[in-house]
Amino acid sequence: MATLFFIEPSKTGYQHVTFLTGFLQAISASSAKQRFELSLHASESTLRNLPDGVREEFRSREIPVVDPTARKLVRKSIREFLEVVRVLRSAGSEDLVIVSCILPTALILIEIACLILRRRRVFVVLHGELEGLCNGGWDFRRIGTWSKLWARVFGQRSSLNYVVLEEFIRTGLIERGFDPSHVNVVHHVIPESRDNPKKTERTTFCVIGFQTRQKGWHAISRLVREFPEFDFVSIGGGRVMDLRTGSAQPFSAKDDFIDAISRSHYALCMFEEGYEMTLSASTLDAIAANVKIIGLDCPFLRAVKSQFRDLELFPDVDSVVGAIRANSIPTRAEYVVCGTPYELRHLQREVESIL
Repeated sequence: MATLFFIEPSKTGYQHVTFLTGFLQAISASSAKQRFELSLHASESTLRNLPDGVREEFRSREIPVVDPTARKLVRKSIREFLEVVRVLRSAGSEDLVIVSCILPTALILIEIACLILRRRRVFVVLHGELEGLCNGGWDFRRIGTWSKLWARVFGQRSSLNYVVLEEFIRTGLIERGFDPSHVNVVHHVIPESRDNPKKTERTTFCVIGFQTRQKGWHAISRLVREFPEFDFVSIGGGRVMDLRTGSAQPFSAKDDFIDAISRSHYALCMFEEGYEMTLSASTLDAIAANVKIIGLDCPFLRAVKSQFRDLELFPDVDSVVGAIRANSIPTRAEYVVCGTPYELRHLQREVESIL
């Protein structure tokens, strides 16, 4: 029997766990289970944080992964490339390889390796690196420049198949010359809602995920200063951190991440730049936690609002400040995932279509 290799060579710990869980559930619920042996390659910490029922469907192998927060671009690129090539060299002609996430520097090397090895049944999931295609200039100290180099060299002649997480991202790649038959959409799953813990006593605004420029930390810092009567916390990296004091509380269980979001009254998606060619998984985590989302208008949030109308989008930070001060944003949120592209059944059909 052929093997389906699913490789996560880039993330560790809680990073991308919601995405990985949904994708792996969709694979194991599809016809892949009858057609392939399922093999999962990931870091020890990633495997540990996956739900037991998901991990048990795959033959798991621990691989060394350099933590993205370590900021070691050269070392991380080489390690990602080596882990993927190790699988490509051992895979048979009928085997299928899915690479969950990879740096554009490593992706360039994988493109070359697939040309040399004549590999065709390889799918690479593209994430935030695609934002580099929207930025001007050629500064090779920035990761986005490597994305532009990859697209310039391989966009119209790649032997790889690509997976993106939203239809508007696929459209953007096709407009840039990518072969439509090589670009597939598999949406990011939103887990089913469960009983949420009680909200905090003081009104709490949360920011989810890494503290990056694209997350709008300049705008968030302004809100922290403007509203001392409210609490502001950062949730991610295995902890909850108070944005005023810097004190942090580590997670002690797998459910702590969603529970911490659920206890907040609002989730801030203050994307002042970017998200033209990628999505924010943190926004989907907020929907899973049934927390009211306050965001700045951008292509990704517009796509989400087309499915979940209960988002509050504003043109700029001043408008957000005014709405909070006027107490005009309700805390109640009702998100119905069933019937949207983000439910597991829809994701299963999308995965089935690429196998």
